[in-house]
Formats: sequence, C-alpha cells, structure tokens
Amino acid sequence: MISIARVSIARIASVAFVVAVVAACNSSGDDGTCDCADNAIIVNIPVDIAPSVSGVQLSGTACIDLSATCTNFTGGCSQYRFAPDAVGTCHVEVDSSLGTFAADVTVTQGTGCCSGVYPSPTSAGTINVPEPDGGGG
Repeated sequence: MISIARVSIARIASVAFVVAVVAACNSSGDDGTCDCADNAIIVNIPVDIAPSVSGVQLSGTACIDLSATCTNFTGGCSQYRFAPDAVGTCHVEVDSSLGTFAADVTVTQGTGCCSGVYPSPTSAGTINVPEPDGGGG
C-alpha cells in the first residue's frame, strides 16, 4: 500500500508540474494574445500654424490610397493620424500657406506575434512639423 501511495504522489506532482508549465506559457503570450505597438503614424503640427495647413498628402508604397485623419482640432488641425498598410516608404507632405514640410517614413513588416506593418524605427511613427523660421519655437 505504501508503494501505491508513492506512485499517486508522484503522479500528482508530475500533473502539477505540467499545469504550471502550461500556465507559464499562456502568461507569456502563447495563448494567442499579443501586446503590439500601435502602427499609426502621427503628424503633429504647431497650434499656431495649424490654421494655415491646407492638407496632408500621403504617397509612396506604404501609403497608397491612404488619407490622414484629423485627430485634434485646435483652431485648425494640429494632429493627423494614419496607419500604413504595406511595407515600403510613406512620403508625407504638409501643405500650408507658409510652405511645404515633407518627411519620409520607412515601414517594415513586424515579426512574431505582432506581424503587422510598423514604422521603423518606432520613433519614426511620430512626425513633428517644426515651427516656421522665426516662429519662436
């Protein structure tokens, strides 16, 4: 009877070990959920020049047929947002009565659990339009 008790304790211990391993895998993202970064590109425009902006134009292989959407209207749109939908380059032009500001963003394919397309490096996902010359900024 003592040998049966030892076998049962060993089985219980091995089942507990398997349960612990499965729980550890699920908590590390193997359960199908991912904690991925936002792939949007944000264009910040100084509030004092936002009223003079006539539009944000997108072109390039990563932004074919995309439009930037105003996400912060402060006397004019001071922030635009869009999400690239392909790998390549996205050319961003901000047109205003003060001139045109342009920037290029490289978009790459994410790997692993987060397999969408993302600005590269991640910091390239935020474009800050500078104050015009002499604009005190």
